[in-house]
Amino acid sequence: MVVLVDDDPLVTTMYRIGLERAGYEVATCFDGDELYRLLDRLSPDIVVLDWTLPGLSGGDILESLRQDPRTHDLMVVMLSALSDAVSEAGRAMNMGALAWLDKLHTEPAKLAAIIGSLFEARKAS
Repeated sequence: MVVLVDDDPLVTTMYRIGLERAGYEVATCFDGDELYRLLDRLSPDIVVLDWTLPGLSGGDILESLRQDPRTHDLMVVMLSALSDAVSEAGRAMNMGALAWLDKLHTEPAKLAAIIGSLFEARKAS
């Protein structure tokens, strides 16, 4: 299962439909609080997390996920509209994000392919 966290309903819908067409089960949420409630009842395989969210930032959420033993090893991909995000991307990668993707250059099919590659890499290791 893929959990997509983004506060823009249009973006969320676009990626959800694209991922579902690629065969993934997708749950969506719009902020960190909603993600934490979802994680209390579901065990996703990967979280696709926007950096800029209301309340807690994607970076804060990623840091929290890494500190929680239940989600420490959860695969996380950052998907952001920030065009000049070198420091944020570096911080995310240092905290264990597997990728930093630019929304402008990541259509749903590309995101689905990247997720598939990450699942294959995890199975191989």
